[in-house]
Amino acid sequence: MRANLINLPNLTALLALLCQLTFVSIYANSQILSPPSPALDRTTSIPIRTLLTEQWERDPRIALASKRTFEAANSHSGALLVAYTVNRLRHNRTDDAKLAVRELTDRHPGNLDGWVFKMWLNTLTDDFDAALVNMRSLKKQIDKHKNLPPSTQQTIFKRVGRLIGYMQGPVANRINDQLLNDTIGVISNGLTPELLKLFNVNRLQVLQDYDDLVKVQSQQSQVELAKVKIANDAEAVALEREVQLLERTESQLLPERQRIRDDGSKQISAIERQGQSVEQQRNQISSDILATELDLRYLYQDLFLAQQQPPRFRVSTFNLQNQIRNAEFALNSLRANGVQSNNQLNSLQAQLINARNGTNNRLRAIDKEIKRVNGAKRRNLGKLARIAKGPKVADGKRESWRSRAAALRTYDELSLELYRQNILDQLTK
Repeated sequence: MRANLINLPNLTALLALLCQLTFVSIYANSQILSPPSPALDRTTSIPIRTLLTEQWERDPRIALASKRTFEAANSHSGALLVAYTVNRLRHNRTDDAKLAVRELTDRHPGNLDGWVFKMWLNTLTDDFDAALVNMRSLKKQIDKHKNLPPSTQQTIFKRVGRLIGYMQGPVANRINDQLLNDTIGVISNGLTPELLKLFNVNRLQVLQDYDDLVKVQSQQSQVELAKVKIANDAEAVALEREVQLLERTESQLLPERQRIRDDGSKQISAIERQGQSVEQQRNQISSDILATELDLRYLYQDLFLAQQQPPRFRVSTFNLQNQIRNAEFALNSLRANGVQSNNQLNSLQAQLINARNGTNNRLRAIDKEIKRVNGAKRRNLGKLARIAKGPKVADGKRESWRSRAAALRTYDELSLELYRQNILDQLTK
């Protein structure tokens, strides 16, 4: 089975397009937006430093220990809650991180990191309506900070732009459009031209990255389809060859099965005929034994009566005794022949059982082989039918591509290591 190969895309162009995609690495510009105020003293900073140093590496026991460190802290300052949020994300405890962020925004609403974490985590966990509401709250807090450094504003609106772009592109079919558009209006209101441009550049960049990724995945799909087709063609040739061999084997097994059946029937019939002949002989011997026993009974009776006569009237019993001896000899011979006939019948019965069992065993063995051959042929024909439908990308690989294109971290990622270092730098100061 052969077919024309699908034209492979230009791999150089594909690699170039992959290189043009701008993903997480250029977005790892996290920084502390709300430094501790006032500066933390040495005692207050101990649990923060512990969470970010000794209890930083991923391990279930360390994750539990860091939770205990947080719970044992005397007070939950904004800096501690930010550090604990980063620690929870480091240990892949997203639910714990969301709880910490909720406490952070409730207790310290002016802490901008809390609102950034909150909108990002809600977006990560597909709670998009909540994330959009968080963006509005963040904008209100920014408007309250009259002297917010330009670098901080740029960091915030870059991330907000990417999250909005994510909602307009990869997950657009799951977004409340009215809430999204209203939120964009709230965010854009009052922004300087520079910040508005920065917001839109990052928003549009995510849309462009999403379009580029979809194109790349489409080309990857074509490449994968071509590979699958080549593999399918080779497999089809092997399968067809195997089907031919299986059909040839099947064509040999069916006559062989009939031969075994016929030979077994002949052997069994021959034994049964022999057994019938011996059975007739045994029946005749049994009849002769009965007749001889009856004759002997009469002869014994005649001998007894003759011996009861007075001597002067007693006739010679020589002939009578001679007849008895001959009859007894004949009876013994008949009984010996009867035993021999019984032994012959027992032997023939054992031969008959062995012949039937042997035939049945050979038939079962060949039936098992025929079943195996038929099963293998059906499987191969099923595979050939599947191949005839055309090449298909594996569901797992297709789902992996789809998941990557729809994942928030593909377009925006929190750099936990950078956050950690920023926090530690603040403690050093």
